[in-house]
Amino acid sequence: MCVPGGPPGEGESKKMIIDTHTHAFPDYIASIAIEKLENLSKTKSYLNGTTADLLRSMDRAGIEASIIACIATAPAQFKSIVEWCQSISDPRLIPLPSIHPDSPDVAGEIRKIREAGFVGLKLHAEYQSFYLDEERMYPIYREAVDNDLLILFHCGYDISYPDSDRSSPARLARIRRDFPELEIVASHLGGWRQWDRVIHHLVGKNIYLDTSYTIGHIDETSLRTILTYHPPNRILFGTDSPWKDQQEEIRLINSLDVSTAFKACILGQNARELFQRKHLLKFPASSQI
Repeated sequence: MCVPGGPPGEGESKKMIIDTHTHAFPDYIASIAIEKLENLSKTKSYLNGTTADLLRSMDRAGIEASIIACIATAPAQFKSIVEWCQSISDPRLIPLPSIHPDSPDVAGEIRKIREAGFVGLKLHAEYQSFYLDEERMYPIYREAVDNDLLILFHCGYDISYPDSDRSSPARLARIRRDFPELEIVASHLGGWRQWDRVIHHLVGKNIYLDTSYTIGHIDETSLRTILTYHPPNRILFGTDSPWKDQQEEIRLINSLDVSTAFKACILGQNARELFQRKHLLKFPASSQI
């Protein structure tokens, strides 16, 4: 377990870095998807959206593995998303498929995700038109628990939907209360630009918070409060690549005023323990674990 002031564990690779929040697209639509998202968010992409470019970025940054989060924006996309995820899956690229809440067979689709060997799924309330804690989502959460799948949630505001409250920390806290066994990864430190609500509703709870698209967007006081009072083994490194530069995000984590051991926990140790505990993730032999 991560101890923020203690030494790295025996046999631990200090260099292991795992990015738990990235995005990529099939080659034939990558340029179209990136252009559309750039226009929607008014944000320039650092990469071209392909897995090849992501791997090049990982090599530059010294990243061992990246989780690729997919988003199904329509029920009919499930089959193609799963097939693409299967085609790219390897020890360095670990995809999270997605289901759409309006699918007529959410239970069957979640079982297929588990049977295919994936670690979990991604849900994004803005792009999939739901509220985190609405009743129609509860069968999805129950199926995820029953199939031992984690859920990576978009949390807080979205840069393209700056006024929406669909993914608020309070809503996520209700899910934590109602599904205590669900493995939850809350992106953007639990609520992008809703840091006061994160501190009030989520800090201290058994929820993983990833750092994607937060350092540089969060005020210093809120960041220090979250890092101080949230369980240290429940903070994961994430970048939101291609919307952030992976190498720069590592530099920002290393610049934090926390112990070297805590940085190692954030950058890789916590993710390694999460995914290996679920027996659903195998790292390449070079990772020395």
